[in-house]
Amino acid sequence: RNKCNGGGTTLSAAIIAPEETTFINIGDSRIYLSNNNIFYQLSSDHSITWKLYLSGNIKKKDDMRFHKQNNLITSRLGCERKKLTVDYYNLKTSDYDEIYLFTDGITDCVSDGKLSDIIFTSEATDINNNIMHEALNTISINNNLDNENYYNKIVGGKDNASIIYYTKRRVRRLWDSKNGVN
Repeated sequence: RNKCNGGGTTLSAAIIAPEETTFINIGDSRIYLSNNNIFYQLSSDHSITWKLYLSGNIKKKDDMRFHKQNNLITSRLGCERKKLTVDYYNLKTSDYDEIYLFTDGITDCVSDGKLSDIIFTSEATDINNNIMHEALNTISINNNLDNENYYNKIVGGKDNASIIYYTKRRVRRLWDSKNGVN
């Protein structure tokens, strides 16, 4: 705690039970849900830019990705001397079809609109790969920029990228369909 130079990590988690799902969020990793073909963010970011967005100082949610303070979080696990902010959300498990947990390495690179497009036009088995491909292609563009130019470009992020996708829909595997197994 004393030697990590202010670092830390974020957390988005889902505990899925038959009747109820509990979601936990710390930092600027995000929880998204889809239900009846509607894709939306459930969690709130613990970040400077989220506060600026809520106050109207950042007009469009997507513009948070390009703000020079988009990497400044207000709550994180580890290296924290102040009180940790943890958001809990409880939903009936029947209230959603799919869960998406993203680190900011994804949401800094891929807009909500693009995420939605990928999710609703991809086969369920390809969603993670398609989103990761989009984020990595954007990151590779920005790796060539210095910090000042990075914040002036309207593309992507420079952080770790992780996705967890959970669906209640039955997903047929390629192996099963090729072998006639239903």
